[in-house]
Amino acid sequence: MVGIKPSATADGSDKKMIETISEKTFSFAEFELDTVKRLLLKAGKSCALNPKAFDLLTVLVNKHGQILSKDELLETVWEGSFVEENNLTVHISALRKIFGERKGEHQFIVTIPGKGYKFIAELRQKVNDSLVKSNGLADKKRSSNAFDESEKIIGRETEITEIKDLLRRQNKCLITLTGAGGSGKTKLARTIADECRTEFADGVFFIELAAINQIELVVGAIAQILDVKESSAKTLLDALKDFLRERSVLLVLDNFEQILSAAPVLKELSDSALNLKILITSRTSLPLKFGQEKLIAPLAVPPPNLNLSAVELTAFPAVELFALRAQSARTNFVLSQENAAVVAEICQKLDGLPLAIELAAVRVKLLSPNAILARLENSLNLLTGGAKDLPSRQRTMRGAVEWSYELLEPAEQKLFRRLAVFADGFAVEAAEAIGEEENIHSSQNTVLDLLDSLVENNLLVVKEQADGNVRLRMLEVVREFAFECLESKGEYELLRKCHAEYFLNFAEEMNPYLNLTESAVRCNRLEDDHGNLRIALDFLTETAVGKAARMAAAMWLFWYYHNHFTEGRRLITFILKQIDTDMDISAVVRFRLFRAVAGFAQIQGDYEASQTMYEECIAIARADHHLPHLALALGGLGMTLYSKGDFNAAQSLIEEGLTIHRELENKDGIAAGLNFLGNLFLAKDETTAARPFFEEALQLSRENGNKDAISSDLSCLGVIAVENEDFEAAREYLAESLLMAEELGNKIMTAHCLDGFAALASVTGKYEQSAKIAGAVDSLREKLGYANEPAEEIFREKHLKTTRAALNPQDFTNAYNQGRGLNFNESIALTKIAAFDFSDVSDEIISEIIVETH
Repeated sequence: MVGIKPSATADGSDKKMIETISEKTFSFAEFELDTVKRLLLKAGKSCALNPKAFDLLTVLVNKHGQILSKDELLETVWEGSFVEENNLTVHISALRKIFGERKGEHQFIVTIPGKGYKFIAELRQKVNDSLVKSNGLADKKRSSNAFDESEKIIGRETEITEIKDLLRRQNKCLITLTGAGGSGKTKLARTIADECRTEFADGVFFIELAAINQIELVVGAIAQILDVKESSAKTLLDALKDFLRERSVLLVLDNFEQILSAAPVLKELSDSALNLKILITSRTSLPLKFGQEKLIAPLAVPPPNLNLSAVELTAFPAVELFALRAQSARTNFVLSQENAAVVAEICQKLDGLPLAIELAAVRVKLLSPNAILARLENSLNLLTGGAKDLPSRQRTMRGAVEWSYELLEPAEQKLFRRLAVFADGFAVEAAEAIGEEENIHSSQNTVLDLLDSLVENNLLVVKEQADGNVRLRMLEVVREFAFECLESKGEYELLRKCHAEYFLNFAEEMNPYLNLTESAVRCNRLEDDHGNLRIALDFLTETAVGKAARMAAAMWLFWYYHNHFTEGRRLITFILKQIDTDMDISAVVRFRLFRAVAGFAQIQGDYEASQTMYEECIAIARADHHLPHLALALGGLGMTLYSKGDFNAAQSLIEEGLTIHRELENKDGIAAGLNFLGNLFLAKDETTAARPFFEEALQLSRENGNKDAISSDLSCLGVIAVENEDFEAAREYLAESLLMAEELGNKIMTAHCLDGFAALASVTGKYEQSAKIAGAVDSLREKLGYANEPAEEIFREKHLKTTRAALNPQDFTNAYNQGRGLNFNESIALTKIAAFDFSDVSDEIISEIIVETH
């Protein structure tokens, strides 16, 4: 845990927040929070509550429905103090205990993974009369055409607060709400307009501009709503300036994107008025240097593969919106444990886009959530049926996207539809390659300029990567529309070929770095583009098998490091069946393909297939007189025989390969051979003999910067340290190994490390945690389809036997099954807790830490 000193905001608002809300009393369920007397009552009886826990609850309740980050809560409740993050976790747990919440069924405070906490219980609030009266605005009658929103807006509490604060802060301002079609800009603007009606003495006015395409008509539309008339002495614009000059007015201009050339008119109006506020919705930014832009992003969706209850899932605005709109469409619809995960997946596939979610939700009248999810393969045909009083662009997702497409210039339209060939997003360089190949740009606009325009029009989403680069992607319904356009223009087949050639070159460029220091970075780049690599490889397998073979040969190490064993083996096996002996495919490519299948088969415990493939590798290497390949194949075959239990034959082959590596001065090969021999001696329970092999291997691997090899050597040294009861050394070896395995994304090596930590927990008396980690490891290996090697199995069984003996059978079974039920991130969190001896931390707080790991 990191010590944090919260800092107050520049205006001191954090410091004053608790005092400000101390004028209120809140009621929820059977509780009443009296902030004047600083009491929490349950059914009229006072609850014992730590002062900081009381302050924490006060802030959460006051910000009802909003996600508050850990930093925000620490800054507010512990302003100016150095505190540990787990202080916050402890007090959250204390509050949940008072509320009687059961684990996983939070109905008051929900943890939002990676974001913070949110108070969700239905709330009733009383405010002291003095506060209402001091406002002085409530009884004034306003002239306004903004109307109450009939449906509650979901998940926009933060945006509403921020925009209202901006409107209040300045005498005059211009704010533009930008975002993709269907992101809810209009609804948000209407909600803000409605909530601000009492704050503008001369009215709040909503002006729809979707049908306007000339500057003069913009002025006329505003003047018509305000009932301003043109005269012989003044133009309509001048009359409008005079009317607004000293009035307190909020103008809400909806759908400005098709009339951006009228933006200077807004500046004129703003410059000539003293208290004019303008709120604009637009799918693209205004070409003005003044004013502020607020991007309205899609609603937050649950992360994939996160096992949350129905109540916890409703803390995500996208799921909450679906549930509410579904209930409006079918009154007996209930978000339950049976359908919540499916609803969450629907929201994920729709990228949290509010219009798309609402259109999907109304389909519950006829379809179950499972049926809706299945039909999202053709989402543009499903997502129709919006309210009849809405314009067509807001009744269907196709209409929403088509509206944006029609506003693009021809070159922008051409690039937009061609970008549909990418899956799971793309890098700028990939888009430029497609654009340059087809020469879609002009002398005035480069592909980069066109991309920038598509981003400005919110047809592309930008995501910054950890390395500072960016990736671009289309929201799924936007991509579906672009793909329809691509096919209708007859451009798809040509684009598939360009796309495949680019990603073949990309894979081959990445391959030489996959065993070096930057292997994790390169593997992550390949993982980012795995969807693109898949469709490129599929295309090449259909049309150019030789190129498909080159691509698979370049990708196999990535498939290994990132645990795509089954996929890699299946694809390469299929390609090998298509290759004829007379095909012009190099011996290097052939060797890599056979070696890859041999390695994947060994990982999966298919030792006969592995042996056959390694023998083929040896034949290819001998025929090609390629000594490095021969040494690799001999070592690989040795490890397969070791896995089969033939230790003598294995040792002979491994040593033969190691001799060749030493003659070639191949440090990577020498380190691998030493690691193989070390494991062989571990399987014989000869730890003293094994240790020097791993120590020499580690030194060579560090010199080469081969992180996968370093992680493996460290893990094995950690196992030896456990056996020698050198627990501190074991913890250090295993922790460093685990860190590298996580960085690489190598789950096999992660499982090795977790096995080591399970043994470490067992020999230090933490039997229950050891059983949990053991269950998590077994579950992980089953999901990977990984078969334990002999040394691993012997080590695991030895310490699992000790743990079983120390616990009664039911306690062991409960702990082991609890570990099996954890997902990957939860397993890592549990292991770290065990490794660093948080012995004074309760199970409830451990659960919180595990959730925060996500």
